[in-house]
Amino acid sequence: MPSRVTLREQVEPPFDPTRHPSPLAGFRHYTSDEAPNLRDETVFTVTGMPKGESLRLAIMDSYDGIVWQVGGDADGAEEASGLFRRIGERIDTDVVGDDASVRIEVGAYNDIWLPTVGTVTSVHFEGSVSRRDQLTGALRFNRSTNVGAIPRRLQRGDVVDLDVVVTEQPEAKDLLGRQPGSAPNAMSLTSPSGEPVMTEELSELATVLTGDLLAGYDVTAAIATAFATTDPRFGFSDGNVGEQPASPGHYAARLRSLALDAEERKAAYGNGEQYAAAHALMSRKAGVPSRVVMGFCPPPSGCAAGRIRLQGSDIAAWTEVSIDVAKHRGPG
Repeated sequence: MPSRVTLREQVEPPFDPTRHPSPLAGFRHYTSDEAPNLRDETVFTVTGMPKGESLRLAIMDSYDGIVWQVGGDADGAEEASGLFRRIGERIDTDVVGDDASVRIEVGAYNDIWLPTVGTVTSVHFEGSVSRRDQLTGALRFNRSTNVGAIPRRLQRGDVVDLDVVVTEQPEAKDLLGRQPGSAPNAMSLTSPSGEPVMTEELSELATVLTGDLLAGYDVTAAIATAFATTDPRFGFSDGNVGEQPASPGHYAARLRSLALDAEERKAAYGNGEQYAAAHALMSRKAGVPSRVVMGFCPPPSGCAAGRIRLQGSDIAAWTEVSIDVAKHRGPG
């Protein structure tokens, strides 16, 4: 008698990023000095990284007051950050720039997010035939955000070869006075249940930092600059031994305490997790579409070496904001 095969054995459900932990919630595992941690571990070894580029893991445009998350599929809209599909050998793009080939060797990394650079035009995996086929079959890709996901997870020893297109970022002086671009999926300030996710204290801080500025880019740049360099009330700390106390997380109460510490104690501390999360919300409040990116930033001189090792301590979070028709990366 022939065996019976049910339909559910043949149909694989679509990849849903909201069923997986927020990438940003794992930021602490890379920065903490408490065991176990990845701070001093080699996470990726990259060959061919274009100068000035960062290695992206995930782009998050949905915030529920607890975590930033890769969004849902927005009813199947092609621009939705949570819509991941199978891809073929090549990924079509109309982006114009410099072509590059990047090899990524996986070290102390075990997660679903595919590290990428620039605009990806092809993805190939090295290794045994069975492992290569396994990863290729599991890969899902979002063309809108250039983010890839592998539900079976990358692991130590995997090798990823990318063909990419790298475009030059506009200089800050060329963006001054420009108005916000259009990105509806990166504007929400409410949770899926309709509750506000931005506290009054964080909103008031945004007003203080931006003053009378009106243009979209000028507003979001003023916030980023205050966090990164110009406002002595904001300091950097991973909360490790010998550093200023700084709690992990980016839930609404943690960001509220960041604003309160700046206002009342004149001393607020955090790292890329808190500052990028706060910057994106504050930019949205000012009408600038914003999202949070998590990845790795190599040392300034690293890319010139040809082959660089990225440790857990190289982890970073930053914001991407939409200005006119161009997206611009802001400090995280």
